[in-house]
Amino acid sequence: MARAKNGLYGPLSGMVGNLVFYELNGQQVVRVKGVVPSKPSGGRMKEVQGDFSTVMKVVQAVSHFARVGFYDLAEGRMAFQKALSVNLLRYRAAEDKELLRWLLVSEGQRAGAEDLMAGFTDDDSLAMSWGTAMPNMEWSDDDLAMLMAINARSLETSINLTTFRRHHHSAILKLPPLQPGDILQCFLSFHSPLDPDSSISLGNISKSQRFELIFPI
Repeated sequence: MARAKNGLYGPLSGMVGNLVFYELNGQQVVRVKGVVPSKPSGGRMKEVQGDFSTVMKVVQAVSHFARVGFYDLAEGRMAFQKALSVNLLRYRAAEDKELLRWLLVSEGQRAGAEDLMAGFTDDDSLAMSWGTAMPNMEWSDDDLAMLMAINARSLETSINLTTFRRHHHSAILKLPPLQPGDILQCFLSFHSPLDPDSSISLGNISKSQRFELIFPI
């Protein structure tokens, strides 16, 4: 049995089915135990398992981005599991669960950017632009600008982690497959210049910034 410490959406501890919830270094962690025969799920257990399954599919779809985006928060270990834990809590707390507005693909304390803009250039590409760095936070003109777009319906993605830098202030990203009326969630994160000697720090990466577009009908 799992218990929520702070109400319905608070951290859980214990077990629900084959899911194990616990806290590690002040953070909620979710792990999957080996599947064993059990009684049919019901009530609270069924709800949590359904939430977990939904979030798992989304995090798997964005895992290439999220493994970088949560590497420092996870202290270099199990970044995928950290992304899953964080997003499961965000999903359960979200009022709107259908359009991926709850999704976070990076977490950190590096400066994001102001004045984000995006638009379709044609049926195949998305143009993104950004302004100056957020104030009072660490940043560099050589920061990598990490870009992603995900189709909220199909979960198909387009990701570019290494081509663009903060000083470019704009980028072109190939679109994932879309149908007229599809919702596209676009993400931008900044990562410190790659350095093999750099230490793990939340100052290495910014919290992902999201903007939403509807593919033209």
